[in-house]
Amino acid sequence: MTAPQQGLDLLTFAQQLLTDVPARFASAGNPLPDRRMIIPGDPLQHAWDCEQFTVGLTGTGFGQAEDLSAITPRAGSPVSAFSVRHAVYSLQIVRCAPNVSAKGVPTPEQIQAGGEQMLRDAGLLSQVLTELVQELGGAPHARAGATNSDGVSGGYYGLTGSISITTGDLV
Repeated sequence: MTAPQQGLDLLTFAQQLLTDVPARFASAGNPLPDRRMIIPGDPLQHAWDCEQFTVGLTGTGFGQAEDLSAITPRAGSPVSAFSVRHAVYSLQIVRCAPNVSAKGVPTPEQIQAGGEQMLRDAGLLSQVLTELVQELGGAPHARAGATNSDGVSGGYYGLTGSISITTGDLV
């Protein structure tokens, strides 16, 4: 993962996340679903129709991202909220959840296995995002957000984590 210099190319960074995060999961022995894509907008607004890993842009703005310490302005640059921009990405893992189906009601063992997989995913997603932030140089430029459970719906469960980056410009 490379840190943005003066500007952050939104597409290139999303492509890096789409490659780097699955590689780190695979090296930890916990591969992500094969369906992987950059989606338009917030992952929480997309339907779950199969297991998948997605990267979406939650938003951009002027000034530093919330909860980040102030960025030191470049020498010779006037101090202004407009001298920096930020982007917030959401990364979502969707997996099958044990549910009632034509095969019947899931057993307690199937429910337990689903819960264990969700917890492995949550811990690893949080760790990977923290490692990526450290590689980007950490605060004040980047911050890993919380990893949240998106609940169970339609036979799937989702987890979403975020990463916020403050930089000079967005492209």
